Amino acid sequence: MPTMEFHINRAIRDEYGLETALFSISGNVILIDLRRTRSFAAQCNERAGQKNGPEKPIAAGALAAMGLIDEILHYMAGLYCKAAQTDVFADGLGRIAEKLGDEASAGLLDLFSDFFPPQKVYAKEMSRPDYLAARIDGRSCTAMSLEEIMLLALANLNRAFKPFVFLFDDAELGKKSAYHPALDELRSYLATLAPFGPDGQTLWDLLRAPALASDTLDGQLRFIIERWGAFLSPFMARLLTALDVLKEENKPAWSGAPGPAEVLEYSRLDPEYERFSADQEWMPRCVLLAKSALVWLYQLSKTYGREIKTLDQIPDEELDLLSRRGFTGLWLIGLWERSTASRTIKQWKGNSEAAASAYSLHDYDIAGELGGWGALTSLRDRCFRRGIRLGSDMVPNHTGID
Repeated sequence: MPTMEFHINRAIRDEYGLETALFSISGNVILIDLRRTRSFAAQCNERAGQKNGPEKPIAAGALAAMGLIDEILHYMAGLYCKAAQTDVFADGLGRIAEKLGDEASAGLLDLFSDFFPPQKVYAKEMSRPDYLAARIDGRSCTAMSLEEIMLLALANLNRAFKPFVFLFDDAELGKKSAYHPALDELRSYLATLAPFGPDGQTLWDLLRAPALASDTLDGQLRFIIERWGAFLSPFMARLLTALDVLKEENKPAWSGAPGPAEVLEYSRLDPEYERFSADQEWMPRCVLLAKSALVWLYQLSKTYGREIKTLDQIPDEELDLLSRRGFTGLWLIGLWERSTASRTIKQWKGNSEAAASAYSLHDYDIAGELGGWGALTSLRDRCFRRGIRLGSDMVPNHTGID
């Protein structure tokens, strides 16, 4: 499908220097430039309370979540057209022209592309008339504009989007064009078509559903995951990441500013219950030995005069020795698959033999260089036969940049 955009009005784009689209969708890939989103949020917050800025400071994660929701709505509209085997927006334009007249229909499209210019128009690659007369990847730009107009209306109706409405306020478009009558005609036309989605809705009702389900961005993301997850498998990682970012942004935080202490309120957070294993009789008698896996294997190679590189190569004699010395637990550090980027960064800093950090991880799999899960199973079984329990640590918020 052609690339769709999240439209921001021309005045804001000019003032904030948004020379390219902040969010876009091409095929089934949502493109969000997080660096530019953070930069843009910072610019907005500098103007908070001013005419062309938000009423209150905004968070970059919330801005990205809003863009993600908008683009998923575009994606669902594309699925609807595919299921209907027609571009319903091209057909809807015919309905609008028939009911309101060609002049009103053309005037709406022209004014929309002036107030909310597509990237090609904003960058002056095409004039507005040339754009509206063109086709992109086989699709009429007028039909694409009508889809954008409908998404603009949905954004303005979405209460969770209110902090960002200064970006896409449709008031002037409503005053100076047939915006509202055209939307009424489009909704009437969509009501005549086959229902779609898990709840059998018209396209308008389908795309409006997340905003009606929740007044918050995280609530709408959860609704989308729960109700539309079967349609959105390529996007699930991004949706879950957006939820995590919103959760972190919404946690109470110490501002660091001078003045009286802030009383933090945690009741609005999801309950996080403690989950401990039941006490066992062996726990108070456990004598634990910690070993850094790579270092220990290197030391064992020196001690036994042969190469010992994987966990299953650790000699039985060494485990017997640990048992005779009274150790009943072996804690291994650095078992997981490490980030190659971490090793590269360390080497760039001057240590040509450096290994990656044990806490900069590529994945929670037993490292291939240690022999993987099979080698760990062998070591665990041999330890257990000697009364030695095996443990390791994991720190879920420690990951590698790759």
